[in-house]
Amino acid sequence: MRTLFAAIDCGTTAIKCALVDADGHLAACVSRPTPCTFLADEHIELNPDNLLCQIFSALRESLERSQANPADIASVCLATQRATVIAVDSHGTPLANAISWQDMRGTKDIEQMRSAMDDDRYYDITGLPNNPVFTLAKLLWIKNRQPSLYRKTSRFVLVHDFVLKYLGCTDFYTDWSNASLTGLLDVSNRTWSNDILKTAGLDPGKLPQLVPSGTMVGTVSTETSRQSGLLAGTPLISGGGDQQCAALGAGAVAPGILEFTLGTAGVSLCFSERVVKDPSHRVTCCVHAYPDAWEVEGLQNSAGGSLKWLAKTMSVSRDSLEDWYRLAAESPPGARGLLFYPYLTGSSAPHWDPRAKAMFLGLTQRHQPADLVRAVMEGVSIETNQVLDVFTSLEIPVEEIRLTGGYTTIDTWNQIQADIYGKPVSTLENPEASIMGAALLGAVGTGAFSSLPEAVKSMVRLKKRYQPARENAVAYEKLYQTYCTVHEETGSRLFELMN
Repeated sequence: MRTLFAAIDCGTTAIKCALVDADGHLAACVSRPTPCTFLADEHIELNPDNLLCQIFSALRESLERSQANPADIASVCLATQRATVIAVDSHGTPLANAISWQDMRGTKDIEQMRSAMDDDRYYDITGLPNNPVFTLAKLLWIKNRQPSLYRKTSRFVLVHDFVLKYLGCTDFYTDWSNASLTGLLDVSNRTWSNDILKTAGLDPGKLPQLVPSGTMVGTVSTETSRQSGLLAGTPLISGGGDQQCAALGAGAVAPGILEFTLGTAGVSLCFSERVVKDPSHRVTCCVHAYPDAWEVEGLQNSAGGSLKWLAKTMSVSRDSLEDWYRLAAESPPGARGLLFYPYLTGSSAPHWDPRAKAMFLGLTQRHQPADLVRAVMEGVSIETNQVLDVFTSLEIPVEEIRLTGGYTTIDTWNQIQADIYGKPVSTLENPEASIMGAALLGAVGTGAFSSLPEAVKSMVRLKKRYQPARENAVAYEKLYQTYCTVHEETGSRLFELMN
C-alpha cells in the first residue's frame, strides 16, 4: 500500500487535481478549465455548480491515471483562489454565481467605508489597502445593489469553504490565510474584525468559521465518494490561499527566501515571523498557511495573464505557444525601447489604482512581434521589482527568489527576471507549487510528518538556478528608471483622463 495526498488547486483559469506521494512525486495531475465568465459590463463571475463538476471529474481522472486504490489517499486538501465570494442559502445552495476576485464592481461601494473609517485605520486592522479586489467590496456591492440577495444569503463563503462543504464538511470553514484577503480579518489577532463589520453594516453571522490551515475539518461524504471516486471517510484538511500554499510548495518558509508566482496574476511573497505593516499601504500583510507566521505580499492583477492576452490578440495557436515564447530571445534587453505597463485588470501592488490601464509605450514601425513579447515579460518583471523595492524599504530580506506557476517553463523570462531583480532566481522540480503546498498541509494534517519543515525537506526540490547577467545590468537599470519615471509623472493623470 502506498500513501498519497490528494491536492486540489482551484485557480483563476484552471482547476488542478493531483495525487502526491510522501517524496513529493506526482502520481497524477489533471487539469480542467475554471468555469469563469467575463460579462459585457466587465463583471467576472464563476459558476459554483460547474466548479464542483470540474473538480469531481478531475479527481476521478487522477485516480484512474494513477491507478491508485482510493484507500491509498490519506487526505484531501485545497489551495484556492482568494477573495472570490459565493452567496449560499441555509442549505448551502448557491444563490448566484460567485463574484471573482478580479471583478472590480465594488469600486464605488467601498467609498462608504472611507467616509466612516479612514484608510490608515483599515490597513492597520486588515494589513490590506481598501481596494475593490478584496471580498469586502463585493459584499458591499451585493448589500447596496442587490438587497434581496443579501437578505436571502445565509453565508458568504469563499471557494475554499464552498468546495470543502461539498466534499463532506458539515459546515463552512475558512482558514486564516484565505480569510486574510476578504478585507474583514483582524490580521494580528486572526479573528473577524467587529470594527469593520459594524462600520460596513455587515452581519457577522453570515461569515464562515475560522480555522488554522492544516486542520482536519471533516471527511469525504458518501455522495462525494460516488461522484469523485474518493473513499468515504477520507480526512478533509483545511488548506490555504493559493499564494500561501505556493510559498509552502516552493520551500519559502524562512526569512530571506521570496516566492514569486508567475500565473495569471503575479504574487511576490515573503515569510515573516511577525506582522509587518507598510506605512504607505503598498504591500499587504496576511496570515500565512505556515503555523504562527505571517507573510508580506505584493499582488499584480495581470502577469502571465498579460502574455496570454498578447498571444490571443496575435492569434497564436495553443500548439505554437512554446515557439512564440522563444521569440523574446530574439529581442535585446529593453525590447528596442518598447515599454509595457501590465494593467489589463487595473493595478494592485504597489500602486493600487483600479483605474489603471495597460499600455505599450514607444511603439514604432521597427518593432516586431519578438519585441512585443519581450516587452510584456519585462513590464511584468519591472512591476515585480517595484514590489521588491518596497520589501527592501521595510527591511524584509530578499536573498533568493523561487519561481512558481505555469510560466516558469519559459527560459528567457526566467533569465529576464534574474537580470532585472539582480538576484539569483530558481525554478522547482514541481512548478505547480500551490498543489505541492496543499499536499504538504494534507500530509502534516494527517500526521504523515511531524511538522511542515520536515515535510518540505522531503517533498520540495529545486530544479534550475539563474544568475543575473552582468552585461545586462546597465540596460535594465536604465529601463527600470524610465518605467518608474513615466508612471510617476504621467500615469495617474493619464488613467484619470481615460476613465
